[in-house]
Amino acid sequence: MDVKTEIVSPSDGLNNGSISFQVGGQSGSKDYAIFNITANQKKENVKSSYKFNDLEAGIYEFIVIDRRKTKCAKEIQIKIEKQ
Repeated sequence: MDVKTEIVSPSDGLNNGSISFQVGGQSGSKDYAIFNITANQKKENVKSSYKFNDLEAGIYEFIVIDRRKTKCAKEIQIKIEKQ
């Protein structure tokens, strides 16, 4: 599974950062789940892209799962820094 991310850093003192995910699987799957372990958020039935908004600066851990392919998951750690 190929996972690309794009980060928008938050403005100083605000929680307006974001992380966008673009997911592609070898199986051609278009059904993913993304877990934001850091904020205890779970997004089910995500298509090939998803965006987490309203994030503050910090380190975030995610697990991306291809729901159509057994044992196909990827852990990702992303650091968002202040502008």
